[in-house]
Amino acid sequence: MKNFMSVMAAAAMAVAACAQSADAKAPAARTVTVDTCASAGRMNLRLNGGNGYTPIARLQSGGWKVFIKPMENLRLPIVRTHDAILMDDGVKTVDVHMIFANFRADENNPDNYWFKQTDEYLGRAVKDGSKILFRLGESIEHGLVKYFVHPPEDIAKWARICSRIIDHYNNGWADGFHWNIEYWEIWNEPDLRPACWTGTDEQFFDLYVTTSKYLKEKHPGIKVGGAGFTSNQRIYAPFLAAVAKAGAPLDFFSFHKYSDDYNLLVRELPRQMRELVDGYGFTKAELVLDEWHYFPCGWKGRRRRHLPPAGQFSRVPA
Repeated sequence: MKNFMSVMAAAAMAVAACAQSADAKAPAARTVTVDTCASAGRMNLRLNGGNGYTPIARLQSGGWKVFIKPMENLRLPIVRTHDAILMDDGVKTVDVHMIFANFRADENNPDNYWFKQTDEYLGRAVKDGSKILFRLGESIEHGLVKYFVHPPEDIAKWARICSRIIDHYNNGWADGFHWNIEYWEIWNEPDLRPACWTGTDEQFFDLYVTTSKYLKEKHPGIKVGGAGFTSNQRIYAPFLAAVAKAGAPLDFFSFHKYSDDYNLLVRELPRQMRELVDGYGFTKAELVLDEWHYFPCGWKGRRRRHLPPAGQFSRVPA
């Protein structure tokens, strides 16, 4: 299996919240049969990756608990940086607008970038021996007003800004590093409107095509892909068709799925996606299921229930 999967901490909390809610029904008993003599193939070790990696979480008391040692002990083989600002509240990390705040500034001037907090954030993962999948884009916006999940006013410039971010982490630009970050994902869930993208499908396709071409030209050794689509597959085929028509690179195709169907998650969905992606000529593209979790109650069911106080499921012994 070529794909890797990463566990989203927020989803784990949502599952626990569903199970603990006062009005939640007890799950029906299930019988699991395991044939220890049968083989379904080798599982990629990257299954144990993580999303929104951080060794810091907020406690119910309002203080902070540092999880540096537990995160080291996890030995995650790869981590994805999406929604980092939601996981590490109050820091300016990862999102393009956080790193390059004034879009009309000169993108070639290092003084116009704020890398320090993202340096620290990624440095923790590098220190723990984890590879990084860097999501280029913006975190989800749950508020009524959306501030940053809009199509860039100048896509070509946005692509150049992303290239400078890569320069910083891979080529030492702007007092940067040589971390050889391989995976660069363009955006997250552009089909989740308007929380993650306020534009049209076509505007996102243009963003992906323009950016992926430019990044591969400037950094031929990296892998570019996208776009962390939701499990609503209506956008999959049009996206693949647009990328193929434009001759743009797609080193990996990333998508998300939350389900209580084990067979779907680990066997059927990868098989379906492999067939779909191959059908558009991307036979060498990796499949990246980079948000997944066993999820028995559904997002709508979770949001209708009263959730426990923040931090209840992240508390650890002092």
